[in-house]
Amino acid sequence: METYSGTKLASADNEFPRRYALLEYPFRSLNELLIQDRMTKDPVTVGTRDTLAVAKAKMQAGSYRRLPVVDAEKVVGILSEYDVNNYAHLLDSTLVQTAMTGSPVTVSPSQSLEHAVALLRTHNTGALLVVDHGKLVGIVTAKDLSMAEPRPLPEWDPRTHGKTPSRS
Repeated sequence: METYSGTKLASADNEFPRRYALLEYPFRSLNELLIQDRMTKDPVTVGTRDTLAVAKAKMQAGSYRRLPVVDAEKVVGILSEYDVNNYAHLLDSTLVQTAMTGSPVTVSPSQSLEHAVALLRTHNTGALLVVDHGKLVGIVTAKDLSMAEPRPLPEWDPRTHGKTPSRS
């Protein structure tokens, strides 16, 4: 069996068919992988004085579900698609600081992915802001870690196609 830069290649003498020649090969366990390996670096942000219309435009432009909120280069909150949708008819007149979740859960880029998974589950959240020496350097989401969203929203669930599921 040959190994090549983080990937396992199936050779002709093993049981894998040739069409499955390139397979992922995990070199490190979850507690050895670092947040910096999976985070989105330099995420798009919004300010507390921006309107929700500005935030929604940024979310749609980048297909983001969440945006970090910064004020004077300091992380002060996180704004989710759900937060924005709560003010759907007031986007132009509502400031981000009104809808955001303050005091977001933060992590260091040098912490393990195992730690990130534990924090996402403990805080029942879908994203962690990555801060290094007080500066926002990234965001890591449940999707980045191949986890399910902690609270799937009806509009995110492809089975409901934006309809609120009926309760039995």
